[in-house]
Amino acid sequence: AVETDITIEAKNLVHQSKDIKLIKIKEQDEAIYYLGTFALNNEENVNFSIEAKPTGSDTVFQVKFTREFFTD
Repeated sequence: AVETDITIEAKNLVHQSKDIKLIKIKEQDEAIYYLGTFALNNEENVNFSIEAKPTGSDTVFQVKFTREFFTD
């Protein structure tokens, strides 16, 4: 498992930013998870742009994707 510096930008389709609160969960040095929470509306599409730079590396990994969320 490797820790990372991670940044997440999330915006809905009208370019309103989502404030994502990240927490790191480390399981006995075997796994590291970064979990984020944010507010959203039913049937809202959110565009994510994520950058991660593992500790001790100069490489930055980038991922972009869109998801539609549904609430009860």
